[in-house]
Amino acid sequence: MGSWRVLLIHDVISIVLIFCLGIYLWLIWPRLPDIIPIHFHGADPDSYGSKWHFLIMLAIPIFVYLLGVLLRAYAYKFPYEGGRLGENMEQLLKEKLKVSWIFLCCVLLFCVMGFILFQAALPKAQQTDHLQYIFLGILTVGVCLYILFLIFRGKRQRS
Repeated sequence: MGSWRVLLIHDVISIVLIFCLGIYLWLIWPRLPDIIPIHFHGADPDSYGSKWHFLIMLAIPIFVYLLGVLLRAYAYKFPYEGGRLGENMEQLLKEKLKVSWIFLCCVLLFCVMGFILFQAALPKAQQTDHLQYIFLGILTVGVCLYILFLIFRGKRQRS
């Protein structure tokens, strides 16, 4: 699989995750109380705020995704071992892939954190119990299988 395809897959996954988080927030918005927990110490909330704070939890993965796209777009300008990455295209593609993996994981992390925080703010009767852990598990297994696929595919091509 070409590196541009991997970058495209990472972008699609990030956009789908952010879109799902936004749709979920839109669906639960009417059920959220006006005052919600926004910070926890262990299992107990220790800070409260308006439900409008959740828009920040939606903005964080969007910002992280856009920052990753921006860094990949201008990666050729960054210095690397005495030169610029743009002078060595193979190294440039490797660095773009590294940046893409890092930002995909960050988007995944912030989306799952947002989902968990949204769940914690709902009244107990409306929470979906352990749905977020199933969601996280499916995504983690999918990413791990994809990484293993890339590793084994690379070993077969070298031999």
